Amino acid sequence: MRMRAAFGFPHVLTSRSAYVPLVLLLSLTFLPTCGGGGGGPPPAAIPLDLGVHSATVPSAVIRTFLNPLDAPATVTSLPGTGPFDFDPADLPGQVAARGPISLTIRIVPSGPGPMRGPLSLTFSGGGEVVQQVFDITATGEPVPFTTAPATPDFGDVLPEATSDLEIMVRNDSLRSPVTFGSGQLDSPAYAVLGSPFPLTLAPNQTRTLTVRFTPGGIANHDTFLRLVPDGAGERLDIRIRGRSTGNGEQVIDLGTQSLTNGETPLLSVEVPDSAMSVTFEGVMTESAEVGLLSLEGPGGKVYENTSSTGAVRWVPSRRAFAVHIPSSDEAATQLVAGGGTYSFRLRRESGSGSTMRVRVLIERRVGSSANAVLPLNIFLAPGLTPDAATALNDANLQSMVTQVDQILSGQGVRLGDISYFDLNDNTFDAIAQGEEGTLFQESGRAQELRLSLFLVGNVWQGQLLGLSGSIDGAKRKGDSVTGVVSLYFDGQPGAIAAVVAHEICHYLGLWHTVDVDGTHDPITDTANCPVTGTSSECSVEGGDLLMHWQGNGGKTLTNGQGLVIRGHAFLEPPSTGGTALRAPAKPWQPDAATIEFLRSLGPGWCGTAHRR
Repeated sequence: MRMRAAFGFPHVLTSRSAYVPLVLLLSLTFLPTCGGGGGGPPPAAIPLDLGVHSATVPSAVIRTFLNPLDAPATVTSLPGTGPFDFDPADLPGQVAARGPISLTIRIVPSGPGPMRGPLSLTFSGGGEVVQQVFDITATGEPVPFTTAPATPDFGDVLPEATSDLEIMVRNDSLRSPVTFGSGQLDSPAYAVLGSPFPLTLAPNQTRTLTVRFTPGGIANHDTFLRLVPDGAGERLDIRIRGRSTGNGEQVIDLGTQSLTNGETPLLSVEVPDSAMSVTFEGVMTESAEVGLLSLEGPGGKVYENTSSTGAVRWVPSRRAFAVHIPSSDEAATQLVAGGGTYSFRLRRESGSGSTMRVRVLIERRVGSSANAVLPLNIFLAPGLTPDAATALNDANLQSMVTQVDQILSGQGVRLGDISYFDLNDNTFDAIAQGEEGTLFQESGRAQELRLSLFLVGNVWQGQLLGLSGSIDGAKRKGDSVTGVVSLYFDGQPGAIAAVVAHEICHYLGLWHTVDVDGTHDPITDTANCPVTGTSSECSVEGGDLLMHWQGNGGKTLTNGQGLVIRGHAFLEPPSTGGTALRAPAKPWQPDAATIEFLRSLGPGWCGTAHRR
């Protein structure tokens, strides 16, 4: 038998059925036989690239090879020594003289990146033996992943609270499924909920993991979620951020409560010593009004009794009711030092409905209770000059926003992030009496839950400049009482700012320092000015107080008023707001034109109290 080595050919096809004849000009070296074998140098390796394949699971590719002999031949192969091998079902095989044979090459990947290994074929026939050696290469495709959010951030979570966050993981490869056998977390403050592992993601598939954050203490809790694959594949590390500074909001959802004679059962919550305020909220159908029946704190401290003669002043509200403690600077309305159990009942004041959704919101701003951030959603009526697209560059509007920020900053409240929205219904240019509920429902269009400010061209046929949906409004959106509205026009941004700030403070829990009927607010450090005119206690009409019932150019919010508004649930700790984007506020000082304009408005410029 004569053995010879063949070089430089195979002809490669993509399927068994496709074959194109190939004319090869070969320089063949004939090796002398010796004892049935051949001597001399081994045959040179023929390069063969199989292209890109899955990096995680075995695959196969069919290639066609030509018999180099002039006689029919038997084709055999030695086992592969790398990631490649011929399918043993194909060999030994028979091939015609100078004919083609299609063989399956199996690929067992070791992960993304280059793969390389030898394979050989031996053609035996007509007394001759020809050996071909192939240098096989292929590439395991990259297996990229996308996570959303890219860097999950739980923000600031209270030490004893929990927060859940969904993390979407997408396999962006084209060929490579990946199975993660486990998910490892570096911090005991986190846990993956459910039993998602092993987690398999086919190419282009997205799966969702829910991670729970339970801080357990005040600290920075940044960590990694490490998804460890089974078999070939690379570990996926997802950075997760979370912290607990003791600041933040804890929401206790007490669910839907059945009413008996229009009243909820007696409900209780535990309030920690570090709480700066607590909000009690009840929501019913649109046709019902909700109010507070009773509220008692630790040690039997009574805030409200069933006769409605308690120290806390509140007002019923349509559908969505809220009252927060402390509601004034009086000792009788402060939280009990040391924390403890608070028990309360809500009731349906009017209307219909047999169930009420109840929740409690606990605000904590340890070390920063004197400062807070108020984010806003601002809605613009279609008849106004600025719209959502031009709002940031509108000088009049931005001057008004700056001056509102200046007014509130006197009590440590800064405006935070602001989003602008267009009101597309022309009827919102002029809000008639009773239409404000429909307007406030537009607040549900905003994605972010923030206090909603509506700017329109006319309020109550010119009788009012502004009103609030409630005094001490709920931290909600999309209801008929969730927002404040103000007249808006060009040329008097300072006057608009005074109206806007006044109505915002109503929603945050402030009453008129004195109302048209002579009733004074429950704040101890606001001067008890007369309804109109001056007195020995008020050298200027209204005492220079922003919350006087008349628009007299007042600019002052007292410390007692600041204590109330900073505790509202819409306020955020400074670390989570947009304060850093806003220049430090200067004290607000209305100019003479602004004061004169406000004084010209006459009685009744604010409709918040009159609509009750």
